[in-house]
Amino acid sequence: MLKRRKVSAGDENLWLISYSDLITSILAVLVLVMSFSKIDIEKIDHANRLMKDDSLMTLSQLQKEYKKILKENNLKKFVNIFLNENGLHINMSATVQFDPNSARLDKKGIRMLQPVFEQIIKDSKQREIVIAGHTDDTGTPQRNWELSSERADAVMLYLMKKGLNYKHSRIVAYGSNQPYKSDQNLTKSQQRKLDRRVTILIGRSYKKGKE
Repeated sequence: MLKRRKVSAGDENLWLISYSDLITSILAVLVLVMSFSKIDIEKIDHANRLMKDDSLMTLSQLQKEYKKILKENNLKKFVNIFLNENGLHINMSATVQFDPNSARLDKKGIRMLQPVFEQIIKDSKQREIVIAGHTDDTGTPQRNWELSSERADAVMLYLMKKGLNYKHSRIVAYGSNQPYKSDQNLTKSQQRKLDRRVTILIGRSYKKGKE
């Protein structure tokens, strides 16, 4: 005959200890994930140089390279760059690239920006590329979104014809939802001129030769 095991009060609380351990483990994993999500992209670059390809230029090095290109080709008036946790941002004035209120590429402006485009195409062999279209706040929201999308698409198609690695590239349309942030006191006209732009984000690196 089986004897019924006497359960003590301590045994009854064992599940609480296991549950507490589980919750603690989950919280620990979440903290770890959050810490990784905040890792500076530059640190990732240095890790990739060690593990994947020591020829990879970090984004800080690329930023210096682009600044050199802008200076040598007198493009500082039309292109500005900055680096943050998301990658290297290259802001190009839409007034140089496109006809007014149009997604048709301006041939003269595109030729002028060619040194920048050549470097972007080169970087696309090892890095993710995001081409984002922006407009000012004039016009309807729908038209602004359409125009920003059309312009980003036009730049993407042009770069693809020149050799951009499209498998690691994509376009984004923001319309007027992300106005250009400036630390200067600008008039409405000056602000809108800066808002009309195409931004190319050079992001994370991937293994060279990966398709």
